[in-house]
Amino acid sequence: MFKGYAFLILSSVLFIGVVIAGLFHLKQVGIYYFALLFVSGFLFAGALLKFLWDSLRALYRDYKKFNSLPVFLFEFFASLKLAIFLMIAIGILSMLGSTYIEQNRPFEFYVNKYGPEKAGWFWKLWLNDVFHSWYYILFVALLALNLIFCSYKRLPSVWKHTFSKERFQKLDEHLEKHLKPIEVKINPDKEKVIRFLQSKGF
Repeated sequence: MFKGYAFLILSSVLFIGVVIAGLFHLKQVGIYYFALLFVSGFLFAGALLKFLWDSLRALYRDYKKFNSLPVFLFEFFASLKLAIFLMIAIGILSMLGSTYIEQNRPFEFYVNKYGPEKAGWFWKLWLNDVFHSWYYILFVALLALNLIFCSYKRLPSVWKHTFSKERFQKLDEHLEKHLKPIEVKINPDKEKVIRFLQSKGF
């Protein structure tokens, strides 16, 4: 499952990188760019379809396993894979909104800078105001929910394991086993000690 998920992440990053390069970095795009765009899009689409199919099967197995909708939803929102997906999505959207596309400008600004076709897509997809778009707010809310569920699920066991008496006992045994006392023998000269004490007023 994680192999397919990793391939989905890599292919999506590749596809988005190619799209960003064509939109913002390349003044002219030729046949090589469209070939790369097609290949990256094909890989991304294939990885996405495979991941969705595997995810649906896994969700169905989990639902049959837990046999309870609340428990199933709790495990889904506490998933590490969901957290990774949300953080990558928020990172990409934040990069677009803070680096590539100037925000909260009038429509004419985007038309003059990117052309009417790109400006229309930016406006339809809320890319002119990414941080207030419904999908960005949804991703942030889901990430906050995911962090709450993950903390509720994992924090008690981590706390118990970290601060349990058994752990401290094992730590003491480990220290006693590996740390040996060091003996230092000092044989000072009696006359030197007397002279030193006399110099200090004793």
